[in-house]
Amino acid sequence: MRFNKSDILDALGIEQQSNDWIVHSLAGFGIGCVVGAAVAMLVAPKSGQELREDLTERGRDLFQRGKELVNEKTTEQH
Repeated sequence: MRFNKSDILDALGIEQQSNDWIVHSLAGFGIGCVVGAAVAMLVAPKSGQELREDLTERGRDLFQRGKELVNEKTTEQH
């Protein structure tokens, strides 16, 4: 006697799972992103403009420090 997967699952009283879990997972992820963004907007200590200015300033500082380190390393090697 030959058994296939559906016969064994039926005998155990287990339904075969479909590929709908992907849709449910993506929907849950999307909802989580929306809720997370909403909470972040509500608890943010600064406005968007202030935050962008701070990030730009920090980026410039980091870039400048990187240039200084590169200059130091190149002068040390010569």
